[in-house]
Amino acid sequence: MKIFFTYEQQVEHLKKKGFIISDPDSVIEILRKENYYNVINAYLELFIDKKQSKINKYDTVKKNARIEEIITVYKLDIFLRNLFLKNILILENNIRTAIAHEFSKAHGIYHDEYLIIDNFYYKNDNEQKQLEDLISSIKNEINHKTMREKDNIVKHYLNKHEHIPLWVLINIFTFGNLSKFYYFLKTEEKKDIARYFDLNAPNFKSFMSILSLYRNICAHSERFFCEKVHKNINIQNTKIETYYKDFNIQKESNGNYEQGLNDVFSLIMIFKLMLPSNNFKIFTETLVSYFDDINKCLITITIKDIQKKMGFPENWKEIINS
Repeated sequence: MKIFFTYEQQVEHLKKKGFIISDPDSVIEILRKENYYNVINAYLELFIDKKQSKINKYDTVKKNARIEEIITVYKLDIFLRNLFLKNILILENNIRTAIAHEFSKAHGIYHDEYLIIDNFYYKNDNEQKQLEDLISSIKNEINHKTMREKDNIVKHYLNKHEHIPLWVLINIFTFGNLSKFYYFLKTEEKKDIARYFDLNAPNFKSFMSILSLYRNICAHSERFFCEKVHKNINIQNTKIETYYKDFNIQKESNGNYEQGLNDVFSLIMIFKLMLPSNNFKIFTETLVSYFDDINKCLITITIKDIQKKMGFPENWKEIINS
């Protein structure tokens, strides 16, 4: 059973685990602001000496581990969340634009006419119900925006033009609803949108799912660097599959690649294929530079230990620069 510790007791608890703490007051100040669980528990595994922990029968960190190291990893994770979210949002805007353009070209600009079930595709009764729920939720959001006293883009368009084109309306979709909207598009529209990113429709849908899952992790300030999502990206017939073959990424016994399918590295590979080249260049340069800076602050672990948790293969720089 967990018990309550004062901040001072938390510092003593960290010392018992083996952390070197030269300035307890500064550590207390961090714990007051950031929470012990967020700073320590989320990243402790990287520093655990498993052999010594088994002997002591409690978590014991590696010899000479300084508290500043785990705080550094905590700050690294914040940086990574912000960096990845920034680029997910760039892609999200590109995707919204492509979907709005292709759908409007096919079904017009009047929301009362394009938000009808005949403009979409569904396979069975269950999917029809899901589609009806999606359209209903979009219409409810329109009504909600219209009824608000505060001016907003939906209310403005309705008052001025008496309709809302999708290129306006799509900006109020959650990423989850955006993914669902794409899922229910007709086949040719899906293909046309995927071509914006030199992908086929199944790959594009798979990539959107991964982007959505990691977007939620970033937006809710959850631990990011080592999180794996519950879906693998579909890399069949993509350049990612070629990269993994060419650079000899190892496979598991079931034939799946050991890395780069449902981890942070898979997200980087999605960026490589979908981000505009100048954005991807800035992203990779920023990432590499920050990794180099962080590695100088680590003693008992290295940046490679962190990258391994992120799903990075040894030759990751060659892959992203190829």
